[in-house]
Amino acid sequence: MTSTSAPTPQLLRPTSTAEASYKSAETALRQEANLKSLGALADEARAYPAEMSIPDFILFYNETELNDPSAYRHSYGRLRKWVEDSLEKYRMELSSVLFPIFAHTYIDLVNRGMTEQARQFMDLYKAEHAENHSSEVMRLSSVTTAELGRENDLVQSFLSNRYCVSM
Repeated sequence: MTSTSAPTPQLLRPTSTAEASYKSAETALRQEANLKSLGALADEARAYPAEMSIPDFILFYNETELNDPSAYRHSYGRLRKWVEDSLEKYRMELSSVLFPIFAHTYIDLVNRGMTEQARQFMDLYKAEHAENHSSEVMRLSSVTTAELGRENDLVQSFLSNRYCVSM
């Protein structure tokens, strides 16, 4: 029978060479990813419309997609495909998040002044939501400018309230 002793704390602690390697790898990855500090992101968010909150800007910030209207269509399409490809027993529950995301995406495109892309997005995906949300889709499609969005009670409801999704 052999006896094994518990590892000593010295054996568990990485060596200073390993720590330095980890730190240099972390630094290289940060530079390659072009990460910005939270303060820099908050300053950048202040340059955008008041409808965009700083926490949302930081959470959903992606510099390459920031002003790319096709990114909205592409991202929503990928989410939709993921829901469609999910296990059948979860598909109905997951699909319930698509309408609020559709609505917020359309509203965001309109608020950013990307009206043509908003119209294309609406035309492309409205049929999916017409069965369960026909009146909301019709009311959303009538909002074609940020000013109309500020006057529309449905848009204001989406922007100021949480959308309940039962799962």
